[in-house]
Amino acid sequence: MKVAQDALKPALSEILRTAPDAVRIAAIHAGEKLGLEDAGATLMELLYDTKLSSALRAASLQAIAASRHAPSPTSPEMISVGVLIVGKMSSP
Repeated sequence: MKVAQDALKPALSEILRTAPDAVRIAAIHAGEKLGLEDAGATLMELLYDTKLSSALRAASLQAIAASRHAPSPTSPEMISVGVLIVGKMSSP
């Protein structure tokens, strides 16, 4: 597992920012399985980018929630995510 972690870790943020959605989602899942916690800031960027697909943003949110370093549900970051989600649900 260490070999896989060492291979993915330096490339993960770049993959998450530039690869096609299917590759990004696979990289998110791989990072989760390998216990890589360094991509939190990049995952937050993906989550807030309303131009990205809902599948990619959902995978980002799931990875953030599963992280040992996940923000508290009452943190300003997570409250703003909730507001974004509710706003999208309320829009015609």
